[in-house]
Amino acid sequence: MNVLFNESRGCWIRTLGIGDVHVSTTDEVLTTLLGSCVAACIYDEGLGCGGMNHFLLPESESLSHPRFGIHAMELLISRMLARGSRRKDLRFKIFGGSNVLEGMPDVGTKNCQFIERYLESESFQITARDLGGPHARRIEFTPSNGRVRVKRLQLSSLKLMAEVDYSRRTPEESPGVEFFVP
Repeated sequence: MNVLFNESRGCWIRTLGIGDVHVSTTDEVLTTLLGSCVAACIYDEGLGCGGMNHFLLPESESLSHPRFGIHAMELLISRMLARGSRRKDLRFKIFGGSNVLEGMPDVGTKNCQFIERYLESESFQITARDLGGPHARRIEFTPSNGRVRVKRLQLSSLKLMAEVDYSRRTPEESPGVEFFVP
């Protein structure tokens, strides 16, 4: 996650990547870029609290990691509940799931099916959605008031190669921290 202060907007901008989950009550803006990935924005109006996740695939049979939707959703909801939200007060706005990856046409569709099925099975209310289609999206979400701005983007497959490359890695292959012992 990258955090920068935006002078012109007068607020902090927190950029979420694949596998990131963040909850906040501040006026910061959470932003992410989505192709086939999905982001769920959650909001509790009574608490003035909200959050966002960004997941790559619906689930994994063997790995527990927030880059998979099932784990990203559980983390997002549990963090809201830990801040005092009640399940009945949570509202969701869901985005992404485009079919933009050449050679992997079902990834976006499967992500869309997963998020809608998950929220329906958990009896959560979806107040906004922009899913599927041929375009990428930039999402900007303000957790303190639940507002979302969606910008649809036309990106070349070259610009989405990073997402394809990341999607083929296991968590063990992902960049991490190495410790050297003298």
